[in-house]
Amino acid sequence: MNPLFLGGVAVSVVGILAMRRRSAPRISTGVRLGKYFTLPEMLASGTARAKGLSNQPPDDEEGYVVANLRALVQNALDPIREAYGPVQITSAFRSPAVNDAIGGALLCRNHGFTDNKAPNSATALRIAARTNTPCGSQHLLGEAADFKFVGKTFTSQEIAAMVVRLRDQGKVKFDQLVWYDPDQSSHVHISYRRRGTNRNEVLKKTASGYLKL
Repeated sequence: MNPLFLGGVAVSVVGILAMRRRSAPRISTGVRLGKYFTLPEMLASGTARAKGLSNQPPDDEEGYVVANLRALVQNALDPIREAYGPVQITSAFRSPAVNDAIGGALLCRNHGFTDNKAPNSATALRIAARTNTPCGSQHLLGEAADFKFVGKTFTSQEIAAMVVRLRDQGKVKFDQLVWYDPDQSSHVHISYRRRGTNRNEVLKKTASGYLKL
């Protein structure tokens, strides 16, 4: 087989294919995070598809993010699916590139940044992973998902009430549960912290901000 010359170095086609294989995403598409949800469901992103961005966790934080997603599924999403039927994840993990593209939160209190905001979401992710302190959007950390029910027309407020009932029965745990007023997409936001204290907060998002209920 004739070699190719890249930068003055002879490289075989076999070698090029091997390099491509090594650079491919390390996450297996078959990874199941709980009873009902797989890793690809939690990594799917319309923004990533539209903008041609990767929505894979950074290699050095992959294990941290996947562990967070698994905890979110097992403590919140699986019990909701078990109780009420099929769930569609509209947004879960957001890579630093995707988070930046949609203007995701970078608030990092007490980390020494101007206005308590990290300069970009890659920095926010690494701070959270290495210090076990909140930094940036919980989507960025694999701690949050937006979801709605398949084939049902519940409002965001109704879905939130259903989740709260499960929490009160001891079946669901969450850090924050957010519903939207006015309701634009019939979904809610739910988060769960694998490390640290879960705040058990229910919030209503309005045009003027968040109201704690």
